[in-house]
Amino acid sequence: MTTINIIWTVINSILIIAIPVWANNRLEKLKSSLSKGEFIHQTRFNREFDIYQFLWKKLATLIRKSELLQYSGFFNSQGGDSRAQESGKALAETFEVLDNNIPFFSPTVYEPAKKILDLINKETSSIRLALSPGFRDPKPEDFEKVKEAIAEIRPYVEEVKMAIRKRIYDEVEK
Repeated sequence: MTTINIIWTVINSILIIAIPVWANNRLEKLKSSLSKGEFIHQTRFNREFDIYQFLWKKLATLIRKSELLQYSGFFNSQGGDSRAQESGKALAETFEVLDNNIPFFSPTVYEPAKKILDLINKETSSIRLALSPGFRDPKPEDFEKVKEAIAEIRPYVEEVKMAIRKRIYDEVEK
């Protein structure tokens, strides 16, 4: 054997051992990186999904209470006053959920949720204050404002519902 053949055999032997070791190490790093990314993505989506469930419960409650208010009338013997107060409370709770969680929404849910938040904030800040315990007794016009605010919010509730559905189903199909 010539010197070149010996050198070539040694290099070939080293490469036969080194390439699979290098490739295996690289593959393990890629797997680890992918696994970490999947974990972070799954954790983020789980949190987002929990927020959407909680938000939807509040929005559905708000709509149900406003419908009861609509059909029962204000201040009647069947509890219109308490229904009006419950609607005002649902409005305040919806505001709180939106306000506390808006950074966690996907962009598709954020837009209509932000519209609801802005409307509640703009239209009802005085209502929320008036309906808070110990401030003063609510007046009929307070409840009328609650009713009007909920009617204005309702189309955006539908947008949020559709955006959440799209977000969840788009994520599941990935």
